[in-house]
Amino acid sequence: MVLTSTERDEITNEANIAVKHRCTKPEVVKRISDLTGLSEPTVYDYLTGRIKMNLRFLKGVVAVTEDPFLKKYLEPQGMTLIPSEEVFSPTDNWDKESFDVVAAISVLREKAQELMTNGKPTKNAQLELLASFQECRRELDELEALILGRVSKEKVA
Repeated sequence: MVLTSTERDEITNEANIAVKHRCTKPEVVKRISDLTGLSEPTVYDYLTGRIKMNLRFLKGVVAVTEDPFLKKYLEPQGMTLIPSEEVFSPTDNWDKESFDVVAAISVLREKAQELMTNGKPTKNAQLELLASFQECRRELDELEALILGRVSKEKVA
């Protein structure tokens, strides 16, 4: 896939905002540098558009920032990226899986309530709500696997 200049500029701008404003992790540029094998000045050159954005760099920024606004550039329509360690880990314990769903929905409800009472949501608040929503989806998928009998009887680590 070849990107137009406008699309590349849009991705570069989103990456710059994600790294400098939306990501709350410390030393974001250093982490991206370590992960991609690029020097920190080179990372800044990508973020400012002095070097054209490429897929390898974008993957590194997404891996470090976990920014859902950037993830959309890596996700085919109808698909969602999730960390490999979160792929699927249901147990055969009905109580645990049911409680996990209730707990995740409770957290989602609290975050949604905060957004409604605080007026117009900030991007960070939206990101937190989206993360809670994705956690609910994961917990529901695990419960569904248990219901449909897709969980092995072996203990999951």
